[in-house]
Amino acid sequence: MTLVSQTEVEWQFDADSLLDVEEWLHQRAEQGELQLNFLPLVKHCDHYLDTPDWRFYRAGYVLRVRQNEHDETIMVTLKSFGTRKGGLRVREELSEMLAATNNHALPQRLIASNGQVGQRIQAVVGRERLQPLCEVHTERQRITLRADGEQIAEIALDAITIPSGQHRLPYRIQRVEVELSAGLSPQQYSQAERFVEALRRACKLTPAKTSKFHLGISFNRLTPPAHRLDLGSPASLDELDAQARCGELAMAALRQHFTDFLDNEPGARLGEDPEAVHHMRTATRRLRVALKLFGNFLPEQTQSLRDDLRWIGRALGAVRDCDVQMQRLQSWQEQPNALTQEALRVVQAMLAQEREKARAHLLRLLNSTRYQRMVERFVHLLSNSDALLPRAQRLAQQEMPALLLAQYARLRKKGDALGSDASPEEYHALRMQCRRLRYALEFCAPLYPRAIKRFLTKLIALQDVLGEHQDAWVALQELHKLRAAHAESLDESGARALQALQDQYEAYMRECQCAFPRYYRRIKGKSWQRVQNQLDRE
Repeated sequence: MTLVSQTEVEWQFDADSLLDVEEWLHQRAEQGELQLNFLPLVKHCDHYLDTPDWRFYRAGYVLRVRQNEHDETIMVTLKSFGTRKGGLRVREELSEMLAATNNHALPQRLIASNGQVGQRIQAVVGRERLQPLCEVHTERQRITLRADGEQIAEIALDAITIPSGQHRLPYRIQRVEVELSAGLSPQQYSQAERFVEALRRACKLTPAKTSKFHLGISFNRLTPPAHRLDLGSPASLDELDAQARCGELAMAALRQHFTDFLDNEPGARLGEDPEAVHHMRTATRRLRVALKLFGNFLPEQTQSLRDDLRWIGRALGAVRDCDVQMQRLQSWQEQPNALTQEALRVVQAMLAQEREKARAHLLRLLNSTRYQRMVERFVHLLSNSDALLPRAQRLAQQEMPALLLAQYARLRKKGDALGSDASPEEYHALRMQCRRLRYALEFCAPLYPRAIKRFLTKLIALQDVLGEHQDAWVALQELHKLRAAHAESLDESGARALQALQDQYEAYMRECQCAFPRYYRRIKGKSWQRVQNQLDRE
């Protein structure tokens, strides 16, 4: 079982005639500075799979199983959508070789695999199931492209056939792909680029606009789910104006951020993009604030959803904290006079173990009955505007000022009380109040757009400083845990690395504390007075 992880960089073009392309390549093989070597023709079949709710697709990935004709192995690949510009496509891919199997048992076989790709498949699928989407059959002529004897790219001339399960003639297309080898020098990249441009011009190739996967699902009339779950209207705060009622404001905020929460679940499950965990966690925070802020307009029983959000939010936070620390280590690694590479590797290895534990716990929660029930309860609430309390019909401009003023008063009470000897817990409490006020103001932005927008810029800057302080404090606590957990296996080098990191974080906390007064002053005086004046006028 072999794992291959890489960034795939290739040009993709559609061609009217592969014979013309092949003839041009044969001519170039006999002249010029580059060498071309024609390999035997191969045939393969690509099977694309996903869950019924398209979790891989929603995470920005494609799950493909490729089997070559007469081959006893199959290649399982997770491939990101990546970026496409002028025929050049850049994608991340993770591949694993498995023994060939009966196609009917393929979904179960993939879920049961314990390899790195198989583990990711299990994480994304959870309690769902895998199902086939479409097949793409390819007859491929491969040609290696070499410069001074070293391979710099592989050219593929693909005759593609997409069968239909709906008793229609298959769809056929011809495509030329040029995939760059890994680790090319700038000179080699330029050589490949010039060759591709000459190929494109000579053979009148057209940059491909659609991947084979998207061609397959389109031809088979398969439609991925809409980006946004339909939970009713208004679906987002952007749909509201100053005349919105309290219930509309509450439901728009909840629908918008619950949809964000669900949209990021597949990516959080897959674990390749730290931002998916971050966005999902942020959505839980916004939802908790919204449920409390709008509590007087919502059914009483919905408040228990805040407990469920806190429960899943803590699991997301444990993964996110590890990601933040690992990103911080990476930035320090790139700085001059940073910690030694060996010391950083020791700590990174420890953090990677902690992250895997945190991810395993998160996945257990996402696959649990409690999580499923929470999602169902949220969908029921947001699809049922009739369940709102009678006072939800009041104009939001009449009800929200008092709530916003109360949030600001709480922030000032905590902020004004901070002294030079304030504890990390006190800074964190102020940060949480900043977050509550920020989210409340963002919810109310349709009511008071200009005053809120100007103030939010300064409030977010303050929250960021407090967030950096809290991240450093959390990292210090995690370093203490790492030291205790690895006490028996930690050698002198590892101990020095942990101590050096501890010193770095403590110094960074002091920097944040010194910067705090400057940022805190900006949310007082005229900055807030402009917001309050508009609240008082409405």
